[in-house]
Amino acid sequence: MSTSVLLDQIKSKKNMTLLGSEVHNAMTAGARDGDIYFNPLKSRPFSYLEPEEYLRRCYRISSQEHSGYLLSLFNSSLMTFWLGTREKVTKEDLVAMPIYLPVDEEIGVVEKLAEYVRVTHCPLSPRLETTRIMRVIDTLILEFYFPDHLKQIGLSILSQVSHDVATSGGLDSLDATWSDNEVRDKISLLAIRSPLLLRPILEGKYTDYNI
Repeated sequence: MSTSVLLDQIKSKKNMTLLGSEVHNAMTAGARDGDIYFNPLKSRPFSYLEPEEYLRRCYRISSQEHSGYLLSLFNSSLMTFWLGTREKVTKEDLVAMPIYLPVDEEIGVVEKLAEYVRVTHCPLSPRLETTRIMRVIDTLILEFYFPDHLKQIGLSILSQVSHDVATSGGLDSLDATWSDNEVRDKISLLAIRSPLLLRPILEGKYTDYNI
């Protein structure tokens, strides 16, 4: 499957919204709590932290709601793949990102997990349990965009994760649940069972990916 075909599949999904005028230069006045900054110099380029340098190369995305979900989506392997096809990410590229908004209950699951990550994530010394949570979030994003495909290959995790989040006692409880169970096993099989669709995304194969 070529990169162009895969990108067309992502772009063709229903319920997409464009951010439009909500993307600003990071130096533009009007920043609010919950705004998301794009800094191309970071390994996880989207964050809530206003960049202190290279501001002219950064952008600010104003989000009135679902900022936790959007931040998770922007830093996902799917959006990394999407933006990775550009030599230089511009404001227009950010505006054109295909944003899928699931139902509120599903957004709530991601936002609760994203809050765990926000509180515990340390880039210089990441906790193993936080890394696992990030992988679960990333897989949920893939399932939102390709629900039928995940079900066809037997790797859907949304129902189980939603149940676990609703009944968990916090990050440590979730990590104990997902460190050695079906959710973890399914995530480990994504690239193997989906070599044409999910593997290029997960491995960041941006150009002329054929198998």
